[in-house]
Amino acid sequence: MQNTSSPPWIAVFGLPFEAMPKFNDLIRRAIPENLPFFDDQPLSRMVQRPELQQSGALSSFPGNMSSVGKVIDVRQDVRVIVLLEDPRTLLVSKVGRTHSNYRYSFDHCLHIADHGVATLSEPGLLHIAALLRGIAKRNPSMLIVRHSELLRSPDKVIDDLRSFICGAEVTKLNTAAVDPPSFADLPQASAERLVRQFRLTPELFDVVQGWGYGAERSWFDQLAARTPRAFDDRPGTIVAYYTRGTRYEREATRLMSSLANLGLPVALSAVDDTGDWLGNVRRKPHFLAARRRELTGPLLYLDVDAVVHADPWPYLRGYDGDCAVAGHHGVNFISGTILINDTDGAQAFLDRWCADQDTKPEAWDQHSLHDVVLANLQGAAPGFAVDFLPPEMCRVFDRTYSPPVIPVIEHLQASRETSVASGTEQALTLLQRRRARISEIDEALGLGRSDDDDAENRAFRDLAPAERRARTENLVRGRTSDFERWSNRNNLLASWSERAKIVAALVSPPSGVLDLGCGKMDLEKFLESGITYQPSDIVARDERTIVCDLNNGEIPDIDANVVTMLGVLEYIYEPAKLLEKLAARWSRLIATYCPADLDAGRDRAAHGWLNALTSAALVSTAVAAGFDLTAILPSTDRRERVYVFDARRTAP
Repeated sequence: MQNTSSPPWIAVFGLPFEAMPKFNDLIRRAIPENLPFFDDQPLSRMVQRPELQQSGALSSFPGNMSSVGKVIDVRQDVRVIVLLEDPRTLLVSKVGRTHSNYRYSFDHCLHIADHGVATLSEPGLLHIAALLRGIAKRNPSMLIVRHSELLRSPDKVIDDLRSFICGAEVTKLNTAAVDPPSFADLPQASAERLVRQFRLTPELFDVVQGWGYGAERSWFDQLAARTPRAFDDRPGTIVAYYTRGTRYEREATRLMSSLANLGLPVALSAVDDTGDWLGNVRRKPHFLAARRRELTGPLLYLDVDAVVHADPWPYLRGYDGDCAVAGHHGVNFISGTILINDTDGAQAFLDRWCADQDTKPEAWDQHSLHDVVLANLQGAAPGFAVDFLPPEMCRVFDRTYSPPVIPVIEHLQASRETSVASGTEQALTLLQRRRARISEIDEALGLGRSDDDDAENRAFRDLAPAERRARTENLVRGRTSDFERWSNRNNLLASWSERAKIVAALVSPPSGVLDLGCGKMDLEKFLESGITYQPSDIVARDERTIVCDLNNGEIPDIDANVVTMLGVLEYIYEPAKLLEKLAARWSRLIATYCPADLDAGRDRAAHGWLNALTSAALVSTAVAAGFDLTAILPSTDRRERVYVFDARRTAP
């Protein structure tokens, strides 16, 4: 029996999303009057509110699905109520608000914002199933309500809810099979979709069984027999264009190399440069309208600064609308990847896009695309059918997605090469991220560095990985530091500033800080008033800089309470000897380090790093040198840590 002496903490979530309002109405009728009900906040917040500690609370918030597991880990008195539907039924469910688009997929589910923007940005059925398994393994009190029961026997559902909420015995996930839905009358398009979804991800069979809808698979064989199109994975044509005589020629080389590796058909066009970025991107709808009239079969438009990692056509052949676009979560539609089927509706879509753009001389292509798609979705009689692409098909390389996605098509944001002219730290940081990612991709594709790249861009990160490794090997042979690299300010990354902010928060006034390997001296910007700052590096950064080569045994002779080394230890040949010198001279050391056990296969030599200590080895080396470990903290890079050491001995 549940412990009824403690206040009830109840999390509610489930599928289908559309049924949750009705389900919430039944829950309100079932719960005691003194139990607070919330549908706008997760249970993880409720359990922290002092005024609810005596009464408990019930939260019917969609986010409970991803957050309640952590609450259960802390509290053993959490109860969970889940609404479930047969995954096969969900996969062929449509949403009228978007002119009958499918709501659920194995990878993502459709999110519809209040202003009408629809994007595949909610977790898909496989992710939801994994979350549900994780919750069930924690053994909370759990009640499973099937959607069919909600429709057929609402009074019985109320009785079950009331009994469970008021302290009935634990109810585990009911895996007894129920009568499967009939697929005999399923429309052909929906039958094709269902077969393709299970073809692409056979794990869906396990979800059907795990949710209690049976292990029998003859239904799939029957549907497959009448849906040959569900097995059509033939590639269409990828179309793109670039401007002659510009940096986009290099982007086109990278895209073509990725497509050649996959053997995918492509029609790449070279166009004259209009002289400005806006003029070049505004030609996009007109270019696509012409391509649609010239080519047969489905087309997939890609911005030329994209790369393709896997064949997208087995997935895209499942779209039967006129076009498909991607979008940012609930914000706007974007134009980097567009599927254009070979239909009259697709031509109508492109003609509408061209016309809209022609009326807005200052708008770029994406603005007009967004307006046209949104107007079509909101129209009572749309002129074409718009589907939606998942983020895997239009992933911006450094954007964070939840849940994380593995890109099929990755966009590298070439516009950052020109936006850096604004001179802002943010623009520089974004550009540095792009160049680091390009270096990784070019290595994977076997592309060398272009001879006509700007000389000012020849930072260490822009060299080919093989060249970087060779340079590191030369340094090791001579046991020398990389003076050339650290003399070039292009090698001082703006992204390191956030790391310096974390370290600055660990220093309290009054203190004196010696910053070894100071670089751009970002640390100084974040230190509190009353803290003195002394920069030191292998080359002078300003008139205050104490120049010393740590690999040559040189250290500054100054007094300080704290010595910092941010991104320095990786470039030291003998960390143990350096740490001994520091422990004998200064009382506290704050250092960052990327330990080898967190590398996930990273090529350390290609980074110019000269050692490969695990986190445990670094700590033991520091302890042997005369330090005690005070703390290990996360840094801004998930593979980096901040270490705080206090010396056991100091110079008299």
